[in-house]
Amino acid sequence: MQHNAATFRSNKRDLRSTLQLLIVLAVIAGGTFLHTSVLTSVTYEVNIDPPILYAGSADSALLRVHGVNRLGGAVPFSQPRIAVDIHDGHGLVDMEPSPDSTVYILRPHDRAGLVQLRVRTNAWPFPMLASIRITAPLAAHCTHDDRRLQ
Repeated sequence: MQHNAATFRSNKRDLRSTLQLLIVLAVIAGGTFLHTSVLTSVTYEVNIDPPILYAGSADSALLRVHGVNRLGGAVPFSQPRIAVDIHDGHGLVDMEPSPDSTVYILRPHDRAGLVQLRVRTNAWPFPMLASIRITAPLAAHCTHDDRRLQ
């Protein structure tokens, strides 16, 4: 009887050790999946919110870059430093970077047009292109049409 009790305790200890090993391996596998699929950027996207501004208004748009993970979602806490150049549409907007260069504020001037921006970050080897449309307010269109009809 003592031999069976000792064997049972030994088997119980082996089962506990095996379960602990499996739990540790599952945690390592989950952490590796989380790091490689969710927390690592495979590409970057440029967001301009809102994508259209009115000429001569006091509105502003925010330009941000965020990482995109392997699952297609945004990488949490991903705000790389960026540098922005106006590729086309000089003189249509003013750009003001945030102190940490992760966000740019775009403010329109009095003219309408399309502004194309070249965005660079050290985290991605290629420049990204983004555009924002500056439109004339509806009142300006109506006034212009009224003058043309006369």
